[in-house]
Amino acid sequence: MEYIPLILSSLLTQAPRLIIWIIGCVLAIILWKRHPVVSALALIAFGGSLVLSVVDAYISVRLPSLMQQGLATQNVGAIYILKGVIFSILDAILGGLLVVAIFGWRKKDQASAPPQST
Repeated sequence: MEYIPLILSSLLTQAPRLIIWIIGCVLAIILWKRHPVVSALALIAFGGSLVLSVVDAYISVRLPSLMQQGLATQNVGAIYILKGVIFSILDAILGGLLVVAIFGWRKKDQASAPPQST
């Protein structure tokens, strides 16, 4: 329980990004009927990023306490590196889902057709 204020303060520093991800989740849900595949990909990406941020904040706050419990500094450092690699890969996958959601649904005809003049 004593870690909750630290976790919340860590999340507070990310508030602008978290708000955008929450808005993205809400918009994906609202627009689901119009664009179900795009909305599903966006919801997974935005929701996954939100979850990843919360888990990252929790781990980042909890890891230093492991040193106080006797875990060697080198081991904690290795855990930080492993966490960084795993979170970076997951973040890239979620970003890729957003790219697919934005551009993947477009038909080739739409992308290469010249704009129509009126």
